[in-house]
This record gives sequence, structure tokens and C-alpha cells, in this order.
Amino acid sequence: MDIYLDTKDIINIMERSSPCTPTELDHQLRQGNHNLVISCANILELSAPLLEKKSKTDVMSLLNHVERLPVKFVADFMLYEMELREAVTAFMQHREYRQVNPFTDRFDKAFMGDASPTKLYLRLSLAEAVFELWMVNPDVFNIHKKQTRAAQEVFRADRNLSKWPNLQKHFETVINRDLEVAKISFAPAAMRKFSRWIYEDADRCPAIRLQYEVHHRILKNLADIPKSGDMFDFSHVRCIPYVKLLTLDKRIYSYVSQVLKDLSLGSRSWIFSDARDLLKKI
Repeated sequence: MDIYLDTKDIINIMERSSPCTPTELDHQLRQGNHNLVISCANILELSAPLLEKKSKTDVMSLLNHVERLPVKFVADFMLYEMELREAVTAFMQHREYRQVNPFTDRFDKAFMGDASPTKLYLRLSLAEAVFELWMVNPDVFNIHKKQTRAAQEVFRADRNLSKWPNLQKHFETVINRDLEVAKISFAPAAMRKFSRWIYEDADRCPAIRLQYEVHHRILKNLADIPKSGDMFDFSHVRCIPYVKLLTLDKRIYSYVSQVLKDLSLGSRSWIFSDARDLLKKI
């Protein structure tokens, strides 16, 4: 069973032994033949102290402790492109969408794919991969700041609209934009039919659809202002269709719970706002 923990839960376990010790978590995972799924968002959050000169956190030691667990890595930052490419292929071949496999055995592969400067290393630990990437380009660990600013601009623009668009119709605009970002060619004349085909079944491009719906739930709550950690929270959200158990920040958890129920996706994954509840399911 694939299990995903919000970064705060990983830190609490590794550094504070709460709600269990690292040894206890390791025992539970191995006893049940489970994997702890680690995302790029997890690693960027865990590695954030590298950018703080006065930080006392030993990032390399923390990453080494994480890697001792039975882990596998998910390419959460590449999920959109992976889902879109499969959707385009399925649509053009007149077949059903097949769930993509976003997992890999190394962080550098999950983070940068073939663009990783460390891809030729035959053996590379998690700590070594993070250190090498940090040495080559430390600014890569600040990616969330740029994306957070962009997300905040989107929220402001959307909330300033005099009339909000129909979600299904607006989905076409989002898919068209995402195809352009991913540099995936698609016939403009078939765009409406393609986007409707994806939208009519939440199992098609599930990460894209789930994050789209959560975004609009937050949008409707005018009292909820986008926060600096939203990029990471959304990255956790898009992993939901690919794991069995997952913990989320309490704020995001409430939105996701509503969306999963509406889309009838809740039967595949169980989400929790408290790691204690998740551990009881292992």
C-alpha cells in the first residue's frame, strides 16, 4: 500500500517522534509491505533550511533518515504533463484513458527527469542528489516562491471577474493553457470536444481535475487568501489519486474532502488531517 505524508508530519516523526518514532514507522511500513511515497514538494520543504544561513537543521541527516524507510518517489511536478500526454494519445486513438505511472526510485528523476544533471550517476542517495542539485543551482529550491506569486495573481484576477465562468466551460481554457505550457501540440478545432471528454469522467487526468476543483472551492471562499505554502499543498493534492492513504493540512483537507465526495473519488484514497488517524489504518 502506498502511503503519503504531508511534510509537517514527516518532520514531526523524524525530529519529534510524534505521533510515532521513525523506528516505529519503519516497522509498521515493512510489516505491512507498505511504501512511503515521497514527492518533490516534500523534499523541497525538507530542504528549505539549506537556503537559510542561520538554520540549525541538519538537512542531509534528515534526508538520510527518511531514505532509510521503504520509500519511492513520485514525480508530482510532472504529473500534469504526464496526464495530458496520455489523455491526448487516448483521445486521438479513440480508446479509454489509462492511469499514468508517476513513480521512480530516485528523487532526481522525479524532480527533473531527463533534465537532471545527476541522471548519469549510477548510485545516488537522496541526500547526495539534493546536495548536488543545490550546488548546481540553489535557486531551484525557491521554485515555490515564484509559483506562489503566480497563483496569488490568478486568484486575484479570478475574484475580480464580474461573473465567474461555468466550471465545465472554463475547463477548456485551463486545458488549452496547460497544453501550451507543456508544449504539447493539439488541434484547436478539437479542443472543446477534448476538454469535455476529460471533464465528463474524473478518472481521466485525475490530478488535473482534482486540483482544478479544489482551486475553485477555495476561490469561492472570499475569506480564504492564498498562502505561501499553497504550491506545496496543491502538489500534495495532485498525488491523491496515486496513493491509498494521505495526510493534508487541515485547511486544504476540508476542501479536498468535499471535492472527493462530489467526484466520487473517495473510494480509492483515504485522506486524513491527523497522522495518528492514518497510522491506525496501516
